[in-house]
Amino acid sequence: MRRAINSTLLAFAPVSMRQKITLLPELTEAGPLVSSFGSDPSELLREFGDKVDLDAVPEQWNRLDPSSQFAYGLEKIEARAAAAREWLMELALASGEGSHVVVMTHGQTAHFVTDDFEGVRPPKYTCDWGGNLEYRSYRFKFASRRMAETPESRTRRGMPPAYTLDEGAKKEIKDVLRRRILKRTPEVYELYEAYKTYIID
Repeated sequence: MRRAINSTLLAFAPVSMRQKITLLPELTEAGPLVSSFGSDPSELLREFGDKVDLDAVPEQWNRLDPSSQFAYGLEKIEARAAAAREWLMELALASGEGSHVVVMTHGQTAHFVTDDFEGVRPPKYTCDWGGNLEYRSYRFKFASRRMAETPESRTRRGMPPAYTLDEGAKKEIKDVLRRRILKRTPEVYELYEAYKTYIID
């Protein structure tokens, strides 16, 4: 979470000087590296103080045992993405027409939250959104509870204004990513156990 907080403070300095950054743990990275394991809320508070709002971050959210909703695993990753999408939609509704919501998150998480897998290509199926700090703009489609990238956003990054990935191709990409997550899950739990031994316990 530190990476996302620091990136937000740098990229949106004028805004972050006036209001707190709301931390939503459902938007955490879902990767196979130690850097994806999250930080203790007390450490985040000590490091960032009143720059962040920790109300939505439960204690021990970074203890990623299999029983945790924040653990690595296909069902948990997809459930967190759906929950984050709903949370963002409710925030937009509460904020009123014309409001803007800025999200700083990570590649794979962003793909699952938006349900937009365009740009994830074989053979590596990398989920990096084309590089560090690439940004896209979406509109909420409240009736269907979905998100759609705006034509302006697509044009800005050199794509045709209309979405080009059909449902069959999207399903194929998602299936590859799902299989990769399933394959990595035991490895991530093993890595977490080693990390927990040295860092948490």
